Amino acid sequence: MDSQVQQAQAQSAAANDRENAVKVARLELKTAQTELKKLQNGARPQKIAQAEQSIKQAQATHDRAVTELDRVEFLFKKGIMAKRQLDDAKTALAVAN
Repeated sequence: MDSQVQQAQAQSAAANDRENAVKVARLELKTAQTELKKLQNGARPQKIAQAEQSIKQAQATHDRAVTELDRVEFLFKKGIMAKRQLDDAKTALAVAN
């Protein structure tokens, strides 16, 4: 019974961590989009292209990290993945932000 409670707590914590990481990623994406708008309103074409590329790269990295975290969380809940792998996936998402 105690291990079930611990497992439920771990799953709840993992879900909260994921939600927080996604919120942070959205905030950073919004910041990048705001910066792009500033540049579009008066920046040189090459600066605009660099900003657009940065946003695309950040979005792709974020999307990949979210997908990987979802996969690892699913497998962790099934008992297939280790907690360390779950932690690594969370860290990757945090870095992607």
